[in-house]
Amino acid sequence: MRFLLVPLICVLVSGCGNRGPRPLSEDERSKAEAVLRSALDAWKNGESYKKWSAKDSPVIVTVDDDWRNGLRLLDYKITKAERVEGQDAVFWAVLSLRDRNGRTIEKQATYAASAVSPPSIARDPFF
Repeated sequence: MRFLLVPLICVLVSGCGNRGPRPLSEDERSKAEAVLRSALDAWKNGESYKKWSAKDSPVIVTVDDDWRNGLRLLDYKITKAERVEGQDAVFWAVLSLRDRNGRTIEKQATYAASAVSPPSIARDPFF
């Protein structure tokens, strides 16, 4: 009887306590995607990273080394979106870029985006 009681207690205890942050709602994910699209559209329309980063309203903290380094965004396509726990949603995109030598490059990119104040976008430098 005692050996049955220990596993039962373990199961009950593991079900209690803090389960961490809740997953993003679909509305929160949609708002995060809108934040990402606003930055990518500004880049695609030729706005410089420096000018975008200095905007007063709305302030969107953005980190993208290709943009910062002067590559031109010709087009983009968000291929996958995932709701995650915490404040960020993760998006996968295909970017069509033009480098300073005029070559067109296609890159896969992964972004974490959040609509929580201040809105933010960060590109994963490893993908």
